[in-house]
Parts: sequence; C-alpha cells; structure tokens
Amino acid sequence: MDIHNIPGVIDIPLTDITPPHEVRDEAKLDAIRASMEARNWKGRPLVVVPYPSADRTFLALTGSHRLAAASAAGLEVAPCYVATLGDAMYVHTTPRGDWLYSVKRGDRIEQEDMAEYFGAVDPIAMGLLVAEVVANAEELVERVKRQR
Repeated sequence: MDIHNIPGVIDIPLTDITPPHEVRDEAKLDAIRASMEARNWKGRPLVVVPYPSADRTFLALTGSHRLAAASAAGLEVAPCYVATLGDAMYVHTTPRGDWLYSVKRGDRIEQEDMAEYFGAVDPIAMGLLVAEVVANAEELVERVKRQR
C-alpha cells in the first residue's frame, strides 16, 4: 500500500497519539520494529480520531504494534488518516482506557465493527478499517498454520 496515495494521510508526532490497546505480541512488535529500522514506515497508515477535549491529540483506532514499533525504531511521526466521527459515535475516556463508543447503543465499538459505523460518514476510513480487519485475519491464519 502506498500511503502517499491515500487522500488525507498526514504525519502526526507519536507523542500525540494514544494507542488503541497494549502490545499483545512481542514477536510481531520486533518484526515490525526491524522493518521500520530498515525501511521506515511502509505499511498501512494508522486510523485516528481527535480527542474532543484536547488540542492536537488523537486516539488511534488501529495500529498498537505499529505505533510501539515506530517509537522503538526511533521514528518521530506516524502516517495517519484522521477519520471523521459523525453523529453516531464519540470518543469515551475512562481510567481503564479510551474507546470509540456508539451513541445509539451506548457501548464500545469493537474494531471489527468500526467500518460499518464509518461507512456513511467517512468512506476512506471505512476502507482502511476493512483493510485492517483483513490484515489481522491473515496474520491469525498464518499464526495458526505455524502452530500446526
């Protein structure tokens, strides 16, 4: 994926981005870090949304491992697509973490459901989120194959 051909992708300082969750796979983190050290950032951009109460800070909806790997590789910025939230969702901040919430349901929107919410308000975000779900599924299939 050529991140420079996606409209709206901008570089955001790593210090201004909150990851969606902690790193769960150290081997994946190490592989991404090594790739970034050798080639810089060549993969999918992060999909982020702005925090409503803070200026110039963002919640990443994707890319915990890429964000941590970029920091470990010494990068200062990450390519990000700033998604439009619309009226159906908002950033919910809690002591346990920050998540995207559904206005209608009043609960957390899981990553695999985000594309559905963004479809009506931000087709580019929807496409990037679908690509993220597909990539995660492909990684899971490869991990299962290696375990056999």
